[in-house]
Amino acid sequence: MELIIDAFSQMNKAPIALILLICLNVFGLGLKYIEMIPNKFIPILVVLAGSLGYSFLGNPGSISPDQQHPRVVLGLFGGLIGTAAWLLHNRLLYKLEPLIDKFLPIPETKEKKEEITRPPPPPL
Repeated sequence: MELIIDAFSQMNKAPIALILLICLNVFGLGLKYIEMIPNKFIPILVVLAGSLGYSFLGNPGSISPDQQHPRVVLGLFGGLIGTAAWLLHNRLLYKLEPLIDKFLPIPETKEKKEEITRPPPPPL
């Protein structure tokens, strides 16, 4: 129980951007398991979720008082965090997908079936 309390206290000390980055990666991985959402829309949804999440969770007091709409600026920062989460997954975390697939197999999607049934290219 003490380990869980320590983990939560460490998480409370972390900046909200780091927590949002981790949550967006988990959100993106979770979207892969929804058959209705094609893989090509997942990066867009992660960036939009980052924009919405940071515009509500970010501190509007950290934006300059001269700025008229601090929530919009926070939303833009959130979009950058969402893009960073997508790039982090695209460049580094995709290597962990085979390990995740062992525990949670991804259902066959229409795109994967088309890749499997596609005929080979003609010989040159």
